[in-house]
Amino acid sequence: MGTPIINQPQVAIMAVGAIKKRPVVIETPHGDSIAIRHMMYISMSYDHRIIDGSLGATFVTAVAKELENFQPRHCKNALACSCFKLQLHFFT
Repeated sequence: MGTPIINQPQVAIMAVGAIKKRPVVIETPHGDSIAIRHMMYISMSYDHRIIDGSLGATFVTAVAKELENFQPRHCKNALACSCFKLQLHFFT
């Protein structure tokens, strides 16, 4: 995991790590268990004079949720599919 560096005049930059299998705790109504899941780190650096920390965190959370729920099986063309396009309305 690393910290992406902003190159001016950029306002923010996001970095993603490699997808690796890691042990995680799964919470269920029947109790907790340890399972192996695919995990990936997402990090974002931004100019705090322009982007509030809450807004940056909201954007990273939205990206993570989109990636977690992405299902390529029903997409014939993943790049043109509406489920692949992220809603970037946070910065407009």
